[in-house]
Amino acid sequence: MVELIQQLEKNQMDTCELYRFLLEDLANLYHDAGCYQKESYCLRKLMQTGY
Repeated sequence: MVELIQQLEKNQMDTCELYRFLLEDLANLYHDAGCYQKESYCLRKLMQTGY
């Protein structure tokens, strides 16, 4: 996470890229925890971003 913030600060990663990355990680965490409704919410948001 620290590396992502540093990349964002250096403008190597734009806000949309960071948002997509975080949604993907959240979806994976929710899946592992068995929270499938929250996982599907994250995946729908990912699809809306055009990822």
